[in-house]
Amino acid sequence: MIYLVTKMLLCLVLAALIGLLIGWQLRTLVLGNRHRSLQMELDSCHEHLRRIERERDELFVRAEQLESANHDLNARLMDNSEGVITTHPESDLDAILRRLQILEQTNQQLQSRIDSIDSRAGSHPLADLGDLSNEQLAMFQRLGIETTAQLLSHIASSDGKASLLAQTGLQEAELIRLGEIADLLRIPGISSPVANLLQASGVHSVADMAAKQAYRLALKLKRINAERQLLSTTPGASIISLWINAATMMERPISSD
Repeated sequence: MIYLVTKMLLCLVLAALIGLLIGWQLRTLVLGNRHRSLQMELDSCHEHLRRIERERDELFVRAEQLESANHDLNARLMDNSEGVITTHPESDLDAILRRLQILEQTNQQLQSRIDSIDSRAGSHPLADLGDLSNEQLAMFQRLGIETTAQLLSHIASSDGKASLLAQTGLQEAELIRLGEIADLLRIPGISSPVANLLQASGVHSVADMAAKQAYRLALKLKRINAERQLLSTTPGASIISLWINAATMMERPISSD
């Protein structure tokens, strides 16, 4: 009887673990598909911006040519009409200026759309870093930093990082570590505890993740997690491969170099 009860309990535990793994993998797949969709939308916006830039440059050149032609024509009319200036029709120039205004409005709309996509794709509340006290969170908020994307934006430049170090009193190594976690959180399916395990295993950024092999990293995560007990369940190679695929499609504001 005890044997049967023990066996039933083991089966239930095993079923629960399998359910957890399947749920985690399905969640990562959904997030991965969502990220790919957002990435495609972002690429489309950037391509549209490039077309706007090219057309705007061409219009500026054409406008300068029309201005020059109009000036030359007025000069000739003054010479030939005893000081009477006749204005050259400027319908073409007016049309160019109207088109430039439309392009500028479209450019602003695309920039807002890109900001929205970036926010949906990889930004989290700063509290998701998991290692900040309420006082530290409040301090960052006073500096206008409330999301991981905003933190990464500051850390990406040497001036921004120096300013944060001076205003927060954090050690450089600690600020860099927070930035690395923020960078890893951009990958769909990665949480702060997972990011901590990845850091302990030598993966410090999106760029590092993109360069990894799934099975090798899975073995290393399993070994490190067995030593440090950071996660109750270690991610497998199938989940890690999704992270690697997502990382290869991302811009990389932080590198471990």
